[in-house]
Amino acid sequence: MRKTAPLFCISLLALASCSADELADRKHACADYVKFEVLSQEDRSQCIADEQTFKAAADKIATRMAENVYPILTETARRTAASVSRINHDVYSELSSDVDSISASLDGEGLPPHFYVDIEQVTFAPPTDNGDSPHSAWQIGGSRRNIAQDTWMLDISGVGPHDFEQADEVCSMLAYSSTLPGCSARVFVDAEPGSISQMPELKVMAIKFAPPTIDQAREIFLESEMSRWPPRPAS
Repeated sequence: MRKTAPLFCISLLALASCSADELADRKHACADYVKFEVLSQEDRSQCIADEQTFKAAADKIATRMAENVYPILTETARRTAASVSRINHDVYSELSSDVDSISASLDGEGLPPHFYVDIEQVTFAPPTDNGDSPHSAWQIGGSRRNIAQDTWMLDISGVGPHDFEQADEVCSMLAYSSTLPGCSARVFVDAEPGSISQMPELKVMAIKFAPPTIDQAREIFLESEMSRWPPRPAS
C-alpha cells in the first residue's frame, strides 16, 4: 500500500501557499489534462494538490504541443529563407551594439542605409488601427541578442505575411521564457529617409528565421504550464 500521509501533508502546504487565482488556474489545467487524456480522472484531485503529479501531466502536454507546432516553425524557416536569397548580402553589415532601437528610430544620422540585427523572443504583429501604436504593415519584434533591454519592433516590407502564416501565434506562445530564446531571427533592414527630418523609416527587407529546437519548445511550454505553481522558496 502506498504511504499517502506525507504526500497529503505536503499537498496541503502547497495549496495553502498558492493564491486563489493560481489554484483556479491549476484546477482548469488539470481538467484539460484529463480532457486531453494525459491524466486519468482518478488522479485529477492529486494533480491539483501535488506538484509532481501536475508536472508529469504537464510534461506530456508540453511534448504534444511541441510536436504539433514544430512543423509550422520549420516551414516558416523554409519560406522566409527565400527573402534572404533575394537581397545583396554585401551591403548589409551588423549594426553596431552602440546603436539601440531608440536611437536608430529617432536619430538617423550616422545610421547605415542597410544593416542587420539579431533578435530573440520574436513575435509578429498584424496591421491594426487600434491601441497606442497603430501600424499599417505587419511588424516583427524581439529583444536584441546579447544586449539587455534593447527591444525592436520593425515594419516588414520585403516578406509577405504568408511566409510566416501561423508562426505569429506559435512564436507568441514561445516568447515568454525566462531562460530560452524562443523564436529567433536575423532581420535585414533598410533605413530610408522619413517624413520627419532625422527620423528614418526602418523596413525589414528579409528575415532569416531560426526556430528553437523541438526540445527547447517543449521546455518553454512546460515552463508556461508550471507557472501555475508558486515559486519554490530559496533554500
